[in-house]
Amino acid sequence: MTAADRFRTVVDAPKSRLSINHTHTILSLGSCFAETMGGLLHENLFDACVNPFGIVFNPASIAAGLRRLASGRMYTNEELFFADGLWRSWDHHGSFSAGSADECRNRIDASFEQGCETLHKCDILMITLGTAFAYVHTQTGAVVANCHKQPATLFTRRLLSIEEIAAELKDALERLFVSRPDCMCIATVSPVRHLRNCAHDNLVSKSTLVCALHKLEEAFPQLYYFPAYEIIMDELRDYRFYDRDMAHPAPIAVDYLWERFVAACVEARSARFIAEWEPLRKAMNHVVSETAGGATREFARMQLDRLRAIGAKYPEVNFVRAVEYFTGLASN
Repeated sequence: MTAADRFRTVVDAPKSRLSINHTHTILSLGSCFAETMGGLLHENLFDACVNPFGIVFNPASIAAGLRRLASGRMYTNEELFFADGLWRSWDHHGSFSAGSADECRNRIDASFEQGCETLHKCDILMITLGTAFAYVHTQTGAVVANCHKQPATLFTRRLLSIEEIAAELKDALERLFVSRPDCMCIATVSPVRHLRNCAHDNLVSKSTLVCALHKLEEAFPQLYYFPAYEIIMDELRDYRFYDRDMAHPAPIAVDYLWERFVAACVEARSARFIAEWEPLRKAMNHVVSETAGGATREFARMQLDRLRAIGAKYPEVNFVRAVEYFTGLASN
């Protein structure tokens, strides 16, 4: 214990049995935290497919999404609905909505096909549960992944029980582990606080999710629980670690969670790559001025030289996206 640790609760995140490396195929599903961690894996050149249905908060919809991907059954226009000038899907985030049914389905199809392909060769499944509250469409009786800001009269809001959540996810995971017996699942509870109703509801919801995942830990030795929620609530218990909405973790907290995630869940060699790749990752995220001209081309050529050097050291990493990006800048 360091001197600083005497004045805070350090949440233990033991090393995962099967660590992620750059040869693995990763599927990340769930809430904003799944999007954030999956996005960071993608930026660090892991083979990661992130949220093929968009951000999904409740575990029943996450489990249904997994089963749908496993079935490979494509969506049809009949499964869409029209509201407020856009075609939408109850199973998808609003980012898939479009002015025509065909365009909406095309967006869904492209993401769904990528999700199916990833699931069928998946080594690591990451699921992040956001809330135990679900919205049931009163006409169909189905849990929706997204209400799309439709009238509250269309839905019944209810708390999923620990047993329901565990059963839904257990069924979906069993199907996955039959087809991919070496696959590992990393499960988390989102640290984002759902305060729209009240703080008490958020606490009940998060507690329900934690208990359900505890049941799944006992059922599946290949499931690892990463304590993202506990790290934010117990270790970073200060509002400086929250964003302006006082619900989402601030960037500094996300950075810390990423460090803890890498330490717990990523193989040592890939963790070293992440550290060495960081300057190039930042260079890819750098906003390039349209008037930079020769300076931009020189900058891009320097990054390509660095890519060749790091590529020789880490041949298992796919640098195609990075090479294409900097080659494009160098030729402009």
